[in-house]
Amino acid sequence: MSSLQVLQGHGLTPIKLKPKEGIALINGTQMISSLGSEALERAQAIARQADIVAALTLESLKGTNKAYDKDLHAAKPQPGQMEVAFRMRSVLPSTLHPSEITGGAYDQVQDAYTLRCCPQVHGIANDTIAFVKKILTTELNSATDNPLVFAERGITISGGNFHGEYPAKALDYLAIGVHELACISERRIERLCNPSLSELPAFLVNEGGLNSGFMIAHCTAAALVSENKGLCHPASVDSLSTSAATEDHVSMGGWAARKALRVVEHVEQVLAIELLAACQALEFRLPLKTTPPLEEVRKLVRSVVRPWDKDRAMSPDIEAAHKLLLEEKVWEAVRPYMEKYEQMERQQ
Repeated sequence: MSSLQVLQGHGLTPIKLKPKEGIALINGTQMISSLGSEALERAQAIARQADIVAALTLESLKGTNKAYDKDLHAAKPQPGQMEVAFRMRSVLPSTLHPSEITGGAYDQVQDAYTLRCCPQVHGIANDTIAFVKKILTTELNSATDNPLVFAERGITISGGNFHGEYPAKALDYLAIGVHELACISERRIERLCNPSLSELPAFLVNEGGLNSGFMIAHCTAAALVSENKGLCHPASVDSLSTSAATEDHVSMGGWAARKALRVVEHVEQVLAIELLAACQALEFRLPLKTTPPLEEVRKLVRSVVRPWDKDRAMSPDIEAAHKLLLEEKVWEAVRPYMEKYEQMERQQ
């Protein structure tokens, strides 16, 4: 149907655009910054929930929480790194949040990088988001039109505030930084699915000869990560001259914003797959329970997705887990426990 018919069917009147509002919807820093703002907000939400998903995987693999020690990260005080370490520490086994799976005892000295280095890898993603937020906040609260009228001076000045280089470069950076959350997540999924690395059933399912389990879900995650690698090539390194060489250097920020948003969506989907895989791994640890905050996450997932006992179409389950992350329900499930843990650390 035409947009006019749809609007009329809902009793809506089309918006009548005023001067320059039409071009603002499709061009320039307004369009770049609006798409970029959605990418940024979603990136911020998935980044902090990625820490919880990683902690769930660590627990299901019986990993050690030694690598998240407060003093260890104070020795390399990168803000994002310290924040990620705190989040993971606050939901992993502790005196406040005991676990029946590990019981505080760890056999190995250290885990693989994908488990041990989450604060360092996830941390720079968080710092990238903070940097991009500063750029976009300034851009959104700026006069980016051309020309600009300075009434108090009685002059009109033609300039270049419309140029999208700032948000374009920032959003290319956002795509690169946030992509790494999916890259490391896919490697953790591999550890969950590979019995030589996990001591769990192959592909997290019994009767593996008849059932493929999480094999295809892992392939999906790998495909999304591979696609992101192409999307992470910066758009803003390109420029093509137009308008008879008047517009002879452009930011390509529209594409930077669109692909940044797509990268973030792929990151969400990969982490949704890891979330499902980690919860499935915990099924093989029953009747032992993980920590109270991670148990809340497991119960949340099980409220929308049942465990795998035999093969079924996985796309509805992945979408259900994706929705939980989009609505930040995983974060909300653990936040009260984090607040209590923070109080405990302050008192120590």
